[in-house]
Amino acid sequence: MHISQSSPPSSAFRTVLHIGAGRGARLEEFRAAGATRIILIEPNESLAATLVRNCHGLEDVEILTAGFTGETGKAELQVMNLPSLSSLHSPAPALKELFPGLQLLERQEISLLSPSELMQKIALAEHPVQLVFDAPGSEFSALKALEAEGGLAVVDLLELRCGEDVCYEEAVNRAHLENWLVDRGFQVETRDLSDPDWPVLHLRADPARRELVRLARALGWEAASGTAEDIADFIQNTALQARAAALAEAEAARDHALEHAARLEQDLADSRET
Repeated sequence: MHISQSSPPSSAFRTVLHIGAGRGARLEEFRAAGATRIILIEPNESLAATLVRNCHGLEDVEILTAGFTGETGKAELQVMNLPSLSSLHSPAPALKELFPGLQLLERQEISLLSPSELMQKIALAEHPVQLVFDAPGSEFSALKALEAEGGLAVVDLLELRCGEDVCYEEAVNRAHLENWLVDRGFQVETRDLSDPDWPVLHLRADPARRELVRLARALGWEAASGTAEDIADFIQNTALQARAAALAEAEAARDHALEHAARLEQDLADSRET
């Protein structure tokens, strides 16, 4: 698998995590951009073997022959006659319509890298992390699993090739992925539409938005997406509601205390009369 479009320039002292690295065609690009550590993940055993040969002797490169979907254990890779469309998921009608000549060449049983195992790799990495994701059909499940382990929090650049439509069973379309990532504190910098059916999204982490989203989530924000203004308004309104509730509670407590004091005073007066 291979994303032909170039990603935004990386800053020095960063790790590149490339899921679906193919034969390593992007390797020199990553190294030239200043990556200090490169983790290449490729499930196709023949492509991974070539990748290992191409990277022999490179101490800054780690290669894992595995897939990543967010699941654990074993899975079946469907190797297609168009290598970039090989997937751990079966083609959906939209993909068959786009590529009527698409054929299954073989099925490979592969190992899946668990989310915790991937996080161990990232935890040892130089931060920030640039994630390049090219695993058709597995985008959403993999990104959700990575988020659940805290992995998205260290990703500041994300490059994602995905179908404009739902091209694999259990997958989602480009709009769904884009909205989900924006809701997680990323902003879309560019959309490479060289192939309009398979756009490549270039996203960058927005720390301010991430903090807004974190606060909003903690306060009960459940919308699928929203502008920064929407989220800020929600936080402000929630804070105002909380303040109003606290004020109402304080006023109720005051009234209760006054009533109690009045009863005590009346009881004292009654006792004096007797």
